Amino acid sequence: MLRSLLLLCMLPPALSAGCDCTTTCLTTSDSPSAAWCEVDYTTCSQYMQRFSFAKYTYVNYTYCSTGTDSAVACQCASSWNDSAGSLTNDPSTCSTTQSGCPDTACNNMEAYAYTYGIVSWCVVGNAPCKDAPANPSGNAYMTCTPTETATSCDCRSSWTYMGKTYTGCQTTQDSPSSPWCMVDWTCNSASFGYDTTTNTSFPYKSCTDGLDASVTCTCDTAGCVNAATPYCVAATTPCATAPKPTAGMDAYVTCTPTDCECQDTWTYSSDTYTGCSTTPDSPSAPWCFVKSDNCSSAYAKNDTAGITSKWKYCTDGLDSTKTCSCSGSCVNDATPYCELGNAPCDSSPPANPAGKAYGTCTPTACQCLSSWSYNGVSHSGCDGTVDAYGYTWCIVDSGCNAAVSNTDPLSGATFSAIYCTVNATTSVPATYAPGTPPTPAPPSSAPADPCACLSTWYYNNTYYYGCQTTRDGTAPWCMVDGACTDSPYIGTDSTNNNFTFYYKFCSDGLDSSVTCTCAGDCVNTDTPYCAVATPRATLGAT
Repeated sequence: MLRSLLLLCMLPPALSAGCDCTTTCLTTSDSPSAAWCEVDYTTCSQYMQRFSFAKYTYVNYTYCSTGTDSAVACQCASSWNDSAGSLTNDPSTCSTTQSGCPDTACNNMEAYAYTYGIVSWCVVGNAPCKDAPANPSGNAYMTCTPTETATSCDCRSSWTYMGKTYTGCQTTQDSPSSPWCMVDWTCNSASFGYDTTTNTSFPYKSCTDGLDASVTCTCDTAGCVNAATPYCVAATTPCATAPKPTAGMDAYVTCTPTDCECQDTWTYSSDTYTGCSTTPDSPSAPWCFVKSDNCSSAYAKNDTAGITSKWKYCTDGLDSTKTCSCSGSCVNDATPYCELGNAPCDSSPPANPAGKAYGTCTPTACQCLSSWSYNGVSHSGCDGTVDAYGYTWCIVDSGCNAAVSNTDPLSGATFSAIYCTVNATTSVPATYAPGTPPTPAPPSSAPADPCACLSTWYYNNTYYYGCQTTRDGTAPWCMVDGACTDSPYIGTDSTNNNFTFYYKFCSDGLDSSVTCTCAGDCVNTDTPYCAVATPRATLGAT
């Protein structure tokens, strides 16, 4: 399927009826690629909302082009600073003097990189220009791309994290088995972490420099530290997972504190287990009660659910050379399971004292219907729908105990459904471990980013992938997860029952060396657009 990118094309600028600006049309440091202004929501049917730090509340706005000069390409000022901030009083500012597009931890880079990713901007030196009106009382802004050099992604020779200074590729206390290092802000492939001691983001990468795979890492005599991520000081470096440490520092490796070891024998739901085991309600995720509730990395107990001690997931005793297979029928439970006939295997340790080990399976009632209809659209097997936010699912027989009940928004009919995996030989219902689900561990370490672009999202009757342009937008953007509570942007989709969503602007996959050109006619709408003649695969085009 050909998916075209969309490009704003210039017709005489015009706002939608009733959407006249009540404030000056400007670019701001938190919207450097799209000028906007506040509007009266009682007359403007296409208004959106964003957070204003100056007013500390959400304001109603629309995009605008009043005051721009389409004949002039915007350029970064050769020397500038932004100590006063933009009209929105965005707290991320560049108070020191910058030249062109900043290539250091500055503006949105430092304050918002972990939450939003790099959105580098600069003060415009020649406003009014194509994308930025002049600001009569302050700066105009534009997005820009710092140039990645041959050394941008090299480990920094010296970097500071959580109050300690490191050199090159190193392990840290919260990442004892995965060496990493900070890199330059211009490294386009960098991930982002967050330092809670300085409240700043940083770019980093995983690395393997200086490891010695022939040496097994072991703890020194100080033993294993019972922390949220257990660690110990490496006795010998370099070893398989820890490089030689920075002078005067320690190298760290993963370990298991005595308090966090599996209990030799434990009871759950009236059955007895030994060490690391699978259970009927966790057939694909082995777990165990730990030896002491003092284990910092274990999950909380839940007496009402029969979780009488703190617990953890484990992999002790698995045999990756054997695929687990059922020896009996598949039990149609809230979490379907079967007894295994060949444990230990790839997802289950040896059987419990009663000779039982458990695995995942799909009851006949929980297999996807070969054909089904939802919201007036026909589907087959495991499939995606416009309101599933990138997940795949299917309708199953009403007798499936793992299914959830739902209602068709068009017909009002109720049905049973499960999430599933496309192209799997069978539909696989979700499996659940006992007690509280695990919390993602930080990547050296910050939690998974809810404000990253959704890999797939649906807007205005069209699927999009990652960072994209849309027919009614003047800059690339994407939807983000509803858990992104820091997002200043909230939108609605009038074509999808006024669905409300969080979103952000983005610049992933852009190529500043290529000038976008139209492949066809310029469509005369409220926001004129055309399909781009040179779509790039990085933005979901073919």
